Amino acid sequence: MEQSRKRQREYRLRKKLAKNEAGNNRQVNTDAIPRENVTPKEKLLISFKFPHKSGNRLQTRGTVANQKEYWREKKREQRARMSSQKKRRVREKDRERKAMKRKQEREMLTAVQSEKGISQKTKWNVTSKIRQKMPKCPKVVVNGLIANSTPRKREAMEEQGIIPPAKKLCQIPHLGKVVKQMSQNKEGMAAAKLLAITALKIKQRASARLMSSSLGLNRKTIVRACKYYQYNKLKNNLPHGWILMVMDFAQNRKVYFQDEIKSARFAQRQITMHPIVVYRKGDNGNLVRESLVFLSDDICHDSHAVEFYLQSAIKYLENENVMITRVVIFSDGCASQYKGKVNFADLSLSIYATERNYYGSEHGKGEGNGETGVINRAIDRAILGRQVIVRNVQELYQWCSEHLSTETEFSKRKFFHVKLGDVSRNRQDRRVETLKGSRKLHKIKGNGVYSLTSNLSVEIGKYYAVFYDSRPYFGRIPNCRSFRSESKFLHSVSSTSFDWPRRDDIAVVKKSLIFFGPIELSGHGPFYIKSFSCALDKYASLRKLNKLK
Repeated sequence: MEQSRKRQREYRLRKKLAKNEAGNNRQVNTDAIPRENVTPKEKLLISFKFPHKSGNRLQTRGTVANQKEYWREKKREQRARMSSQKKRRVREKDRERKAMKRKQEREMLTAVQSEKGISQKTKWNVTSKIRQKMPKCPKVVVNGLIANSTPRKREAMEEQGIIPPAKKLCQIPHLGKVVKQMSQNKEGMAAAKLLAITALKIKQRASARLMSSSLGLNRKTIVRACKYYQYNKLKNNLPHGWILMVMDFAQNRKVYFQDEIKSARFAQRQITMHPIVVYRKGDNGNLVRESLVFLSDDICHDSHAVEFYLQSAIKYLENENVMITRVVIFSDGCASQYKGKVNFADLSLSIYATERNYYGSEHGKGEGNGETGVINRAIDRAILGRQVIVRNVQELYQWCSEHLSTETEFSKRKFFHVKLGDVSRNRQDRRVETLKGSRKLHKIKGNGVYSLTSNLSVEIGKYYAVFYDSRPYFGRIPNCRSFRSESKFLHSVSSTSFDWPRRDDIAVVKKSLIFFGPIELSGHGPFYIKSFSCALDKYASLRKLNKLK
């Protein structure tokens, strides 16, 4: 039984192999027929029956643009059908491809420093792209100018005697030599000038990229080095009567004890420490360093506290009979502490000529950080050695005044206790507008007392005239903030009457744009404004002075 089955399988296999071999021979014979035994007439009939389809050759720019737009649309449709994961993967591949391309471009501008400066290999890498892109002769330049020009421009160039040759790009061995040769050619005078300018621009860009890549400098690094140089130069050559101050908020100190219970760690009180390091000239002409450390329960680090500490330091120097003609302040660029609109208003209203300088790093470590480090380390050693128990800011101030205060000829340290509530934060004359672009400034000087653009006291629920959307409006103030107010506008019914619209017209406007009021309305709808003519006269005068912007 098994042998018969085996014979049957072998028979089927031989039959299948024979069939495949016959089919292959038949295909070979049919393929060879057109080449050997077909007459020219049969070939012509076969060509009509099976025409050769040639590719679509795009001839005009319009057809090329349409074809590109067609495939862009196909690509967008394909991307729209993709899942979010596949889209993310496609975007990652695109970013990798672009990053690799940028990396290859940067490798051409890699600087290699040597003992004599930049190596010859680096110069060759920088100028190789320029040599590849720049043409060899003036004819090629002219050809490149008119290759993509319109027919009308081409005719105008031909009338001037400019004949476009075959288009090709060649390498340039030496840019200066090529420009000189082109200037001697009469037909390429205009093109010679263009090539010289282009070559100069490319060389300038390449040199700028080379310097930036070799030095690795950015704007912040340069500003930081410049500020450090200015600070050291001013400190070493400080004029008589000038006060140099370095200030910075320290991290709030936590009150703890050597033998405290576990739960006390989760309810620790905090103490503000703000040192001001003062440099000035003494009576004998030597440089005197004074450290004024302010300790307070007020843990709000804002510009009002900074101004209070600054005025306290100036008052202390005045009591010490120190002559003050100018105050120069160095600090970091924190907007809520040293570089905000309140600081600029204080700078404008200061008694002495004052200027503020900001570190280029915006958070640099200076003299104040060294002072707080010394003080904190001394207090920690005293607490761990059970020499003192500090429970509040008053006890900390007493211990520091007894053990850390110094009074020498060239170096002094003094502590000040600022109670909670001494810092006034309700200063109406400091409510000013924000100075735009101040983040990029690294030095600000006072230029006299600032001028008020609007002196109106806005009250909630009353009616005012507002400059909005390049025209005057009248409306009620439902809500008021520090520098902005909400205004619910009336719409004009006639030249002198107003009424509420069907939909509330509410907008947030600056207080400086509220130019007249409060005003009174008469009637029950439509309304009439009693001081309408006065408001228009005020508006006309302000527009004439260009004070409404």
